[in-house]
Amino acid sequence: MPRMPEVWDKERLSNDAATSVEHFKESRITEPEQLYVNLFVDFAFKVRHVLDITGDLAELENKMSELVSDGYYDVVRYLTAPPTSEDDMYVIAELSSKSAPSKLALPSNVEKLCSFVSKTLDKKRFVWVGESREATEHERTTSVIATAALMATQRAQTLRRNLAKRNQEGALKRYLVDELGYKEVQTRRISTVIDAPKARQFCGETPVAGKKADVVVGLGDNRFMCVECKVSNSTVNSFKRLNHETVEKATHWYHALGANGVVCAGLLSGVFSVDNLVSAQQEGVSLFWSHDLDSIGDFIKSTYPVTTEMQGT
Repeated sequence: MPRMPEVWDKERLSNDAATSVEHFKESRITEPEQLYVNLFVDFAFKVRHVLDITGDLAELENKMSELVSDGYYDVVRYLTAPPTSEDDMYVIAELSSKSAPSKLALPSNVEKLCSFVSKTLDKKRFVWVGESREATEHERTTSVIATAALMATQRAQTLRRNLAKRNQEGALKRYLVDELGYKEVQTRRISTVIDAPKARQFCGETPVAGKKADVVVGLGDNRFMCVECKVSNSTVNSFKRLNHETVEKATHWYHALGANGVVCAGLLSGVFSVDNLVSAQQEGVSLFWSHDLDSIGDFIKSTYPVTTEMQGT
């Protein structure tokens, strides 16, 4: 029977979850403020430009085609109350294409955008529109600040999540190379065990039996391990990231490739519910933590014959 990663008891999971939260808190405290500031300044310029060329939104319909063609579509989405996500905009406004700005500027799309935005325009931020009068300079400045703050906050959160995930994947890859002597190889579609990276090899994000894995690691016993890197900022978010997304993939991979061919693991960072961790293990997901990469390293080394020398052993 192939060796499997250790199944942690609830006490160990609780301790690791608590340590992960402390790392999460420290990263947020030390996070550079300049990211948000730079985003705010950029968005404030764009929002003021939209107000300038539309006569404080009085000519919004006449200028909509120009706005979306020139890269101000995101500002248009944030004119509504509440701001409308890109996905929601395409559904609710019934836009016909998600492609280039030139497609958004099609007359049919412009007409739908104008209709939707006029019905949902935020009359609190753009109070003068609702009162059918000209804006005061104070009102213009206030609306620019409020809108830019909304946009910068959302974009900073998105960039933060993406950066955290990239850092997590990067740390694992560096560990594989520096501590275990692995080599990164080209990504490839993996349909069977034969397609996977071999022992001492790994690859980055790649489709495995039709579902993408973040990092795929060749093991020493002819199996391979699919690692899902998951960053969570709340226990609610952890359920989605781990118990929904990762468990669903693990179930699919085990069904497609068999427990003798693949090991399914989650590399975790941030805030996770202990009960969710217990449940994920019961569903077949092996758990490791970004703050303790030696644990995943110990398992990888255990899949090699005892006579095999590995870097870091």
